[in-house]
Amino acid sequence: MEQLIVIGNGLDLAAGLQTKYDDFFRWLKNNMGEIDYTRSSGNIGFSSSIYNEVESSKKDNSTTKFAEMFDFWSGWFLTINGAEFINDSIEWNDVENQIDNVLRRLLKYSEDLKYKSLLDSVKYSIGEDDGNWRKSFKDSVDHYFQDWLCYLGNEQFVEKWNEEIDFYKILLDELNKFEAKFAQYLCDEVISEQKVSQLIREIPNELYDRRKLLENITQDESFSLDDTQVLNFNYTPIFKVFGVEQGFKKLEENIRYIHGSLKEDVENKKYVPDQVIFGIDDTALIDGDESDLLRENLYRFGKTYRIMNSEDESSLDLNRKIEMIKFYGHSLNSADYAYFQSIFDKVDLYGSNVELYFYYGDFEKDNSENQSKFMDRIYKLIGTYGQNTFKNTSEIKGKNLLHKLLLEGRIKTRYVSTKGVVADPKS
Repeated sequence: MEQLIVIGNGLDLAAGLQTKYDDFFRWLKNNMGEIDYTRSSGNIGFSSSIYNEVESSKKDNSTTKFAEMFDFWSGWFLTINGAEFINDSIEWNDVENQIDNVLRRLLKYSEDLKYKSLLDSVKYSIGEDDGNWRKSFKDSVDHYFQDWLCYLGNEQFVEKWNEEIDFYKILLDELNKFEAKFAQYLCDEVISEQKVSQLIREIPNELYDRRKLLENITQDESFSLDDTQVLNFNYTPIFKVFGVEQGFKKLEENIRYIHGSLKEDVENKKYVPDQVIFGIDDTALIDGDESDLLRENLYRFGKTYRIMNSEDESSLDLNRKIEMIKFYGHSLNSADYAYFQSIFDKVDLYGSNVELYFYYGDFEKDNSENQSKFMDRIYKLIGTYGQNTFKNTSEIKGKNLLHKLLLEGRIKTRYVSTKGVVADPKS
């Protein structure tokens, strides 16, 4: 038998690795600093807080690296981090949805392809606000976009005011810079040289615990490392230890880092930044009622498109006989349903004997509300797959898929820790 393991950020978090987005934003704020909207005020269009922050950073290197580190998205999220400027609450663990929201909001300016008309359009949308629009800051996307356009103009990014620009291309380039900062954060803080050195010497730490968790999940139900493929939604390598096999080389060769990963510097025994992807959910663009203009602009930011254009050519071999699929630490968010549907289709989930195992840790075990959410996500995943798969053939099959899996004993939940796996944590 062979198995496929799907893992998400919960694996890192269970091991104590600081890979949440708010961990990254704290690091970014400490290194880059925030935009100080008190540095400039007055007539809109002639003043840019971003530009002033950049200039101030250039003159005073002892404070922050704002001039060196600024990009559109870093500035945007750190602006939101300043709660006094924002009325809407933000889900910090949902960066990709926030990027999608900003891009959709900016679509209304996409027909004004000249810099001056873009700036005028935003100024008209915002209004003067008694000479200082930052006092209200109610429409965050428009305000920040205008400030950024003024910054581009002050930086002589546009030689002529009537020059045409593709600001969605610029925003994609800015997203690449933002992703590079996240990769640097992972190298500096999460999978540092010290932690990797300890892992190589088999000294327990967060990386050691994470590897142990995955080992326990892998070997549950008598599977071996050689019988396993892993679909990893994280960016941090798990078993790569610079040529030191430690019995994990075969499994590392069968891990697909779907959204990119860090790169090995074998000579110096450390990890260095490589391409990581913050792609938006583009599945809705296929079946939704979005305009052609929206699709044209947003596809470039979609996960599918960006993965296609990445340098990673690794892939899962789903032609192998998969008998079991295990999940751990993944939110089972609808944005990733396309991956799961492809896998379930390939293994013929309805008609085969493939089993599904969903693992959870102390986060769910010690909190009834988290345990309930864990079960809800499983219910929604299987229910949605059944409905989508049989919507044009058999409605009954779509509705009873979960019942069928339960009756046949093909869907189970298990508690896992570094000590092992427990089928029933109460026993």
